Amino acid sequence: MTSSTLESEIFTTGSLPINTQTNLVFIQIKYGNQYYHAKYDKQGNWQLDLPVTNEINQSIPIEITVYNETEAPLWHKEFTPTELGEQQAEIKSRKTEEFSSLPVKKPLITSTNFTNQKWHFDQQKMIFAYQMLNFTDQVARQAKVFSIRMRDNSGKLVLDLAYMPLENITSGTTLAAAMEEHINRHLPEDMGVQVTYQHRQLIISDPQQRTIETLVLGKTAAITPIILSEKLLPFGHADYRLFYDAAQRHRITHFSFTINGTEENDSLFYTDINLELPAEFDNQQLAEILKNKLNKLMASDDIQIQWDSNGQYLAISDRQGRQITDFVLQTHRSYDQLIKMADIVTPNRHSTQAKLGIIRGQLPPSMVNEEWSWQLLAAPHFGTAQIESTTGQWEYQPTGDESFPGYDQFHLQAVGKEGITSHPIAVILQHDQAPIPFFPTVKTFTLKTPDYQEPIANHQPIPADFKLHDVFIAQTHVLRPQDPYLQLVQNRWALIKLNASSASGAPAPNFTVIVHGADGHELGRVRLTGNKKLPSSLDLPSQDNLVALKGHNDQDSYVAPLKEEWIKPGISITLTANGQPLALPHYQQETFAFQPKVGADVNLPLRIMRIAHHTDNDWAINDQIDQWGNDIVAQLPIKQLTLYSYPSVPFDQFASFRDEFYAVYTGNKNEPGSDPHAGNGGFKGSIAASYNLANRLRRANVGDNEISYVAFFPDPYGGLGGGQQGGGSASAGVFIHEIGHAIGRSHSINDPNYPYKTGYQASWGYNQVTQQYLPNFSIDKNNNHYPNTDPMHGGNGLRPAEQVFAVFSDYNILKNFQFVKQQYQWYPNQISGEDSEDGGFAGDGYYQLWDDNLQQWVTVTQDNHKRYKVKEEAVAYQHNQPVYWITGHLVQQDGQTLKPNTAPHPQNQLMVFTTLGNLPQPYHNLVTGENR
Repeated sequence: MTSSTLESEIFTTGSLPINTQTNLVFIQIKYGNQYYHAKYDKQGNWQLDLPVTNEINQSIPIEITVYNETEAPLWHKEFTPTELGEQQAEIKSRKTEEFSSLPVKKPLITSTNFTNQKWHFDQQKMIFAYQMLNFTDQVARQAKVFSIRMRDNSGKLVLDLAYMPLENITSGTTLAAAMEEHINRHLPEDMGVQVTYQHRQLIISDPQQRTIETLVLGKTAAITPIILSEKLLPFGHADYRLFYDAAQRHRITHFSFTINGTEENDSLFYTDINLELPAEFDNQQLAEILKNKLNKLMASDDIQIQWDSNGQYLAISDRQGRQITDFVLQTHRSYDQLIKMADIVTPNRHSTQAKLGIIRGQLPPSMVNEEWSWQLLAAPHFGTAQIESTTGQWEYQPTGDESFPGYDQFHLQAVGKEGITSHPIAVILQHDQAPIPFFPTVKTFTLKTPDYQEPIANHQPIPADFKLHDVFIAQTHVLRPQDPYLQLVQNRWALIKLNASSASGAPAPNFTVIVHGADGHELGRVRLTGNKKLPSSLDLPSQDNLVALKGHNDQDSYVAPLKEEWIKPGISITLTANGQPLALPHYQQETFAFQPKVGADVNLPLRIMRIAHHTDNDWAINDQIDQWGNDIVAQLPIKQLTLYSYPSVPFDQFASFRDEFYAVYTGNKNEPGSDPHAGNGGFKGSIAASYNLANRLRRANVGDNEISYVAFFPDPYGGLGGGQQGGGSASAGVFIHEIGHAIGRSHSINDPNYPYKTGYQASWGYNQVTQQYLPNFSIDKNNNHYPNTDPMHGGNGLRPAEQVFAVFSDYNILKNFQFVKQQYQWYPNQISGEDSEDGGFAGDGYYQLWDDNLQQWVTVTQDNHKRYKVKEEAVAYQHNQPVYWITGHLVQQDGQTLKPNTAPHPQNQLMVFTTLGNLPQPYHNLVTGENR
């Protein structure tokens, strides 16, 4: 594959039951042992970004599977890479033929045609820094440094100035004059540029038609960089030594360099030069990179740099004998970005005009065709716009007065040769201070009783050599009735499992399970399914035989599901053979029925958020948490999981200070101001920031009955959890481990009451979603058996094959239940607008708590809330309301927590979201005297 994007159309062989209102359709591509996922929306668009691979093994098929809300796939097909390549080529050819035939209608979206478009034919949205379109004299006065790169028509780099100092800037006019002087000093005579400032725009015009590809201004707000080198020491004539902590070399991102001039050469100042360092390098390689970078900037080979391994320093010299006055290795730039030119450059065939104070955009290549032309359909409200009719490049310029509010919108339209027009395309401009849409998708995962076909009675007698070996019941684990950690969840179905044998292998009798309620009335009965003949022997797990080779399976067992409505507190369960009650094994006295403990059926809310930095180059937000809902509800002792999944939030700037560990990130790890290694401090930096943001996410929603988790990208390879929240890695192992901490579990090695050796599993697990038995051991390639471990044993735990998570032990599942049963539940009023269930307690809807004495849910009211220790002011009063959510990372210049009357760090960023959330009790109204 030479492209990093897979584009294809899939034609299925039949109608697919797709719910386009929920958009819960996913496309999975499997190549080898790698899985990639793309989401399908109701417009029929999907896109999948794959790593660029130069060599494809033609013998390995590419499998494409389509899923919706159910586990079973809707459609599946395998392609060879050649077949898929031919199909893509055919599609691209067909698209080229169709492209010129306008009108540009969206493809008809049917359940048999999934059409990939790299870009939605609806709108293009650009978010920009406010000062980018409000470039006033006041903004210009903040300029302290600037950077610029220019290329000639052949693409050769002819000018590369990085962070050139600017002094005495008082207006846009003085800024333009200073920049023109700097630039032309580094260009040949009679080959200079013109820099002007008018109508809130700074314009660089070049009669030579060279292309300006970079133009950046830095603020006067100075950042103190983290200096990793000591002061430069002279050593002889034009020779210098630079000492630094070699162990810290991986944190170097920039350097600054100053050298005095001579009669033949000007003084040179290089400030905050970006270093693109490999993932692994030694000190000599660093010396070589620094030498090459400097000589390239200076267009010479005068600077020599070598690493002296004996003295542990960089040896630096200049062949021309000039005095080097400064050489600094640092983690980030010294000046924050003020404004930069949009990434779209003017084509070389036009006279170059680089502009600050405007926005340029480019329609995606897939929308540009020689048969089409583009026109402005509707003008913007607060400025002017123009579009290049053939290239799709557009330019927006705000009004020159004070009326520009920081946002605008205009519409474009494609016109074909026949005069047929496309749908309007909205271009939305929104400055970075406007609220960001941040609405979660909400999915519920509920365990329902599976369909079950009861077998026909066989009327076989009970054989003389019949032996009942064991009886088990399963929700999260396969447990015996007398196991100390057995705890069933009310209204969640359970598997009943009987194991019996006959040495002669005689036919099996009819096995039936009967469930009676607490009042003695029968709730229901069902026959068990199994082999027509009893097994002659069994190999069952026991306390003395944990690693049973066959373990739990349906082939040598008799099983049936107990319906969810039968699972209630106080039930008793009886097993019969041909109507004769069976005495249960492992009881000291003859026992024909058992009464399992049954408790609260909780709906657990879980809020998931993602934050990221460095997202605009090689980091991507990619996790599968949304797809783990069924695995989570199967793993935890709950009835239902409500998953709130928020969009990803890329922080262009992100400052945090945790455990005296200073971290500054920007949107691109190669830009000045970024420390790409700042998150490598374990619980310091990104992990702690994720955990604290999870706390704020939960508190903002008054979520005392919720769990929250914030995943951080790039992966910090660890996490932190506790107090109903967690943060860190989005990997399955770390995620479930931190969720365990969030609901009160400690590391198993630190739990003095953990009943098994070093986090081992004693009981087999059971996945009710897939109806699979989960062994308590694994087998390696050498056929060695080793025990699986609880996820609280370590960051991941050893998990059964094909399972997303390691399985909590039966001991920790009981502990988890004891935590979740304490969580109150909120329900909307049964009649909208009538808050009658709780006597007006705590706003809309009503709350319920599980009462262990009554063994039922109790509605919290004005009369009983104190008895149940529910504080009226501590619960949400309104649910799922349109709200603004404000979040940020605010620290002082030195990284300490921001306090009143202290200088804020210039990398601080405050973000405003518009979303749905829960609101607390209304605040006190000073006018009416109402509320608290």
